[in-house]
Amino acid sequence: MPAGSGLFSKSMALLARLAGPGQNGIPGEIAKLRSDVQAAAAPLAAIAVDEWVDPPGASTNSIVTSLATSIGASVVSGAGLDGVIGGAKFIAPRLISVTQASGNHYAGSVVINGFDVQGKPLSDTIALTADPVSLTTTAGVKYFSQILSIDIPAQQDALGSLTFGIYGNDLGLSRPVKARTGALFLIQEYMDGAVPSAGALVAVASALPYGAYAPVAAPDPAQPAVLTGTTDITAGSLYSTPAVLTGTTDVTAGGLYGSGGTLANGGTGLTLILNVNGAGPVTLTFSGAGTGNDASDTAMLAAILAEWPALASAVLGGAGSDKLVLTTTLQGTGASIVVGAGTANTALGLSGTVDGGAGTLNGETLILNVDGAGPLTITFAMATTSASEAAMLAAIEAEWPGLTAVAGGAGSDKLVLTTTATGVLASIVVGAGTADTALGISGSAVGNAGHDYAIMYEFDASQG
Repeated sequence: MPAGSGLFSKSMALLARLAGPGQNGIPGEIAKLRSDVQAAAAPLAAIAVDEWVDPPGASTNSIVTSLATSIGASVVSGAGLDGVIGGAKFIAPRLISVTQASGNHYAGSVVINGFDVQGKPLSDTIALTADPVSLTTTAGVKYFSQILSIDIPAQQDALGSLTFGIYGNDLGLSRPVKARTGALFLIQEYMDGAVPSAGALVAVASALPYGAYAPVAAPDPAQPAVLTGTTDITAGSLYSTPAVLTGTTDVTAGGLYGSGGTLANGGTGLTLILNVNGAGPVTLTFSGAGTGNDASDTAMLAAILAEWPALASAVLGGAGSDKLVLTTTLQGTGASIVVGAGTANTALGLSGTVDGGAGTLNGETLILNVDGAGPLTITFAMATTSASEAAMLAAIEAEWPGLTAVAGGAGSDKLVLTTTATGVLASIVVGAGTADTALGISGSAVGNAGHDYAIMYEFDASQG
């Protein structure tokens, strides 16, 4: 006699009076129909197909990122489930884990509450390790489809830490897998549209409530396209620079200031003449009284900044940190400081002319095709988009909103471009821009689709 699936064996009449075996009329016909359906279904195998598209990989904190222990019992739910999955429905049923930081802080067991894949309430109890010597992860035994809350008993103190996530690579089934002669029947399986080498089914007794599927390759979520450069983008030579003039004398020397100081010049006051960024020479005359702009190095520096707003700074620096250092706000070849024939030049150690630098990126182009949207071009400009590393990165993100641009890679100084999109449609293609060598980028990058799974198996219809 065939050992069938049990299809229809659990189906009972809702209104027994309308299905009366041996009766005449409609009740008899309904009873006979039910009997015929059960007889026809009994020897058939019950087949289920489960499909999971891009389930996430295991993670210790995808449900709750971090939770300090407490001497009082607590329930974590709602916004407290703050991991990347949190309280959302899972793509595939998964085991739940709790991870404890080391230390003698813990007691009792946590209780995970939620739903199974059929929407039925499900709870699992996980015992905490009382005094873990290192970071310790413990998994439950039941496969959840969604977490509603976590009950945490009172702990020994408030110095411990707990995280909750999804555990392992196995995916929970939607129907109880049927065993025949001790074997589980995985009829067919596909991964990423092809037949993999071999996954396996896990019996209900070892994977509550319905069994599980152990794929040959671990779940791997879809990834963005990532392109990493090869040159140091933190190098100052790439970017435009301001004009910087550094003096040669110690301007902190007390003999420069006060009524008898060099800058006061016996009451007539010395002069400083500067032409900043080609705007024309401007003269600063020190007061001569020794109580105003020639009273101290601080007063002198403030007077220079007030007289030439095009200077970003006038500070002490250089060798010995006691030289006058002037820096323009403007960067690039338009930035300049020309020292005129002022009488304070010797006292302040200033002479000559300095210019800003354009930087390697100035006027160069970057051409990218992101996510197949077509090539776009940015031309770097020394005053703005290539004024600094930060300006260059911001310019790339502004031109291509589908990218993040940061310094990373080996040495944390390479250009790293990452698409916000994930999967095989995410891509970065570098065009023939003139900035490619300076930025160290070439070629292309494509996102990872992650793994998709589909399986066909026999389930036990008599069990649900």
